[in-house]
Amino acid sequence: MSKVIVVDDNRNYLDTVCQELQEMGIETVPCLTGSKARWVIQRASRFDVLLVDLLLGDDSGTEILRWMRKEGYPQPFYLMTSAPNEENILETMNLGAACYI
Repeated sequence: MSKVIVVDDNRNYLDTVCQELQEMGIETVPCLTGSKARWVIQRASRFDVLLVDLLLGDDSGTEILRWMRKEGYPQPFYLMTSAPNEENILETMNLGAACYI
């Protein structure tokens, strides 16, 4: 079974995304903050993909990806945003994000 870490500071959106993925048979780990996501990533025995919001209350998707790559986590990273900022999206894509939604 696939395991996806989902990071978004909007509880309703986070719950909806996780529910949709679970209905497809995908295990999810919801995180409301960037700090929680980093904690989960460090302690996860395995995970396949990250689905991360660009703008988080305590962090940003770009910074999480930058940290992941520095720490050697190669998993695919998908950036989500409802407020696209071309500069941030390009930076995140240049850091190796698979795509943005």
